Amino acid sequence: MIVWQGPSRIDPEQEVVCIVTGFTGTSNPKTGQMLQSWILHAHHHPAAALKSGHDYAICGRCPHRPDPITGKRSCYVNIMGPSQVWNKYKRGGYEKVWLPEDGHPKFRGRSIRIGSYGDPAAVPLWVWESICYNTHMHTGYTHQWRDCNPAYAAFCMASCESEAEVAEAEALGYRCFHVTPENLDIQNHVLCPASDEAGKKTTCDSCGLCAGNYSDRSARIPHVRITVHGRGARLYKENHHHDLRYSSSASHGQSTGGLVDSRES
Repeated sequence: MIVWQGPSRIDPEQEVVCIVTGFTGTSNPKTGQMLQSWILHAHHHPAAALKSGHDYAICGRCPHRPDPITGKRSCYVNIMGPSQVWNKYKRGGYEKVWLPEDGHPKFRGRSIRIGSYGDPAAVPLWVWESICYNTHMHTGYTHQWRDCNPAYAAFCMASCESEAEVAEAEALGYRCFHVTPENLDIQNHVLCPASDEAGKKTTCDSCGLCAGNYSDRSARIPHVRITVHGRGARLYKENHHHDLRYSSSASHGQSTGGLVDSRES
C-alpha cells in the first residue's frame, strides 16, 4: 500500500515514497506481526541509491550510511528487503490510498513499525498521525532529531549512539533508543526486552516501549538501550570508539535541503 509520495522532508529536491506492507503477516522474529513501512527513493533502486548518495533523501545524517571512502555501512537492514519492495513498486504492484485525518480502516487495531527502512522524518508528520490514529501500537526511530520538527518526538525515539547524544536529545523532548557497542548498564535506560541480551522475552508488537512520547509508559521508562546487532554490528564496533565523521552536522557531500513539514505532497 502506497500511503504517501512526494518531496523528501530531508532533501526536498528528491522524491520519496512510503509503502506499508505486512497486512497478511510477516516473518520477522523480533518485531512479530507488525506492519512494516518502507521509505524509499522513488527513482533510484535502494542499492543504487546507497552507491550514488541518493539515500541521503531517506536516511539523512544517519551514521550507519555507507562510508564515503570505503562504501561500507553499519546499517543492520539487509538491502534485499527494501529492494524487493522497490521492485514491486516499480511494477505497479501496490495500491495508492489517501490517508484521512481520522485514520485509514486498514490500520485499525494493527501495530506498525514506522520506518522499517528509511527515516520517518523524510515523510510528513501528518502521515504518521493518520496511520497511528487508530493503530493498536507503533514503534519508530529517527536520527534526524536535531533538525526535524520536534513533534516527531510524539511518534519516534531519538536514535542515539552515545550518552552525550542521549542527554542532547532528551533536552529536546525525546525519549531515546540508545545503541551501544557492548551490553552496558546505563542509568535511566531499560534493556530492550526483545533483544538477544535480554533473552528475547517478548516481541516488538507485544512490547510497545519504543513509541516515542505517544504512550503514558514514556513517563515511567525514559530510554531504551540495545547492543548493536545485525549485519553491520562488526563495522559499528570497529568505528564506534574513534570515528567522528557522523557526529557533525555535515551531510557528507549531499544536499542538506532542510527538513520541512507540511501536508503538500
